[in-house]
Amino acid sequence: MLAGDPVQHSCLSDQLNKLDHVSAVFGQVTGGLIPQALVSTSSVMPAPSNSVKKARKPKKPKKTNKTPKLSPSDYAHLQKKSAEKKKEFGRSENTNNSYSGQVKRGQEFVAAFSMEQAEAEKLWQENGEDAVSGDDDEGDSCNVAPATLDPDFHKAFDGSPIQCTPLAISMFMTYKCFTENRKASTAVAIHAAFLRHYDQM
Repeated sequence: MLAGDPVQHSCLSDQLNKLDHVSAVFGQVTGGLIPQALVSTSSVMPAPSNSVKKARKPKKPKKTNKTPKLSPSDYAHLQKKSAEKKKEFGRSENTNNSYSGQVKRGQEFVAAFSMEQAEAEKLWQENGEDAVSGDDDEGDSCNVAPATLDPDFHKAFDGSPIQCTPLAISMFMTYKCFTENRKASTAVAIHAAFLRHYDQM
């Protein structure tokens, strides 16, 4: 290359100028003079929070107070269960057995009394007052027919109470206390037994 060639000298001068410009730029970067456009956005962003948000619990569905519809069979089942539990936990076993025995004996009394009265009524209709009157009835009116028994008396203790049920209980008490000479406590027990019997229906 010739030292006196002006064209070559001009090209070399331009390359040196570019090299100086690049060196100046790199010097500014390494010296900490970074252009504002190159500043990281992390310096102006808030620091990430270390707190962890608790996960929200899912809301429980609200309970409805709607009463479920029951079929007739459901009502019958509940009624039966209720009666069983009342019988099981209402009284002691001995008391329950005593009450059940009084009701059973009352039913037997009504059945036997109804049968006797039916036979006496039949004799009265066939033979008149001589068939049912005693030897000591001379002072009584012989023309008065015996009292008519309620036609449903034999069913007095079957199922729910009917019109003649109180009369049947009273007659059963009278029979136990005056015919069998039982104490007053027997009448109290009969009364309590039938109260419980009908309460559990």
